[in-house]
Amino acid sequence: MVEHAKLQSLIKPLMHRVFLKVHPDFFAHDPVAKNTNQASMQRLQDILAPVLKAPEDSSTKERHSKSKELTSTPLEFISRAKDGTREPVSFTFTAREARHGMRQLRAQRTQDLLRLCQALKVQLAPEAIRDVEIAIDCMKNASDITAALDSSQGVGRHAALSQAVAELRAARAREAHMSYKRANKCSHDPIHAAMMAQLRSSGAQATGSLDAKHAAQKLNRSMVFFADSVNPRHYHAAIERIESELHELDYGLWCALPLMVVDSWKSAFRGSAARYPGFVVIPRQFSKQAFLRYLHTNLADIRQARESRTTEWLSRS
Repeated sequence: MVEHAKLQSLIKPLMHRVFLKVHPDFFAHDPVAKNTNQASMQRLQDILAPVLKAPEDSSTKERHSKSKELTSTPLEFISRAKDGTREPVSFTFTAREARHGMRQLRAQRTQDLLRLCQALKVQLAPEAIRDVEIAIDCMKNASDITAALDSSQGVGRHAALSQAVAELRAARAREAHMSYKRANKCSHDPIHAAMMAQLRSSGAQATGSLDAKHAAQKLNRSMVFFADSVNPRHYHAAIERIESELHELDYGLWCALPLMVVDSWKSAFRGSAARYPGFVVIPRQFSKQAFLRYLHTNLADIRQARESRTTEWLSRS
């Protein structure tokens, strides 16, 4: 189903952002937090199975039948804040069974996922939120068409169906209009076009700030982790050193990836294999030249490893 495939393409980036906040691997040195997040992540995937899995997937239908059981207790997460502290987050998905079947259930689950992102303080671009809300609108209107077919009779049935079809077309027209505006924004807004050209040439990405250069070079501390071998006494100095030279470390290329601080390059590898796949690695005492050589040589592999981990979590049943 086309509308389901489109909804999946919008939801998976949101799930990726959630993973970056609460993935159990980020809490390897805190067994309680790791186990808490691992259990909740598994339940989260079960709850979102109607959205993430193919409609014909038998396991999806089974989870649909157990919807009330899955949402009967809150999900408990330990989330990392920007300042590096840990915050407990409790979140409950809507327990009400979807009245009109799978479409309504998907719309409901997607709305709840947006609320979860807000509870975890996941930063989402306004365009991403708008795209998801438009998709939800389309799903709800499609459900209304089904309801009209099931519950209306004679002329009343025809009128209700016509109204539902009109609402669905209006929702899809709004979606098409927003897509057109985004696609043509650069050509109608010279300032925005110039900013995007500058950002792309520097390897950075837009952050929505008026000062894109400084926004792209502000280290997101919630994405910074330390290896066991690093003495906690060195944490602050390592962070300050990285932040002071961030503008020379091509941060725009890897700002969306987690950073692992190690004692030395030697502890970053097991032979020729990366010890921390999916992480950008930096020694607490580093030279810019050595780091940039490492980054440009390994960045593609790091991104692939991170994407593989995300895909693994999304595909688990």
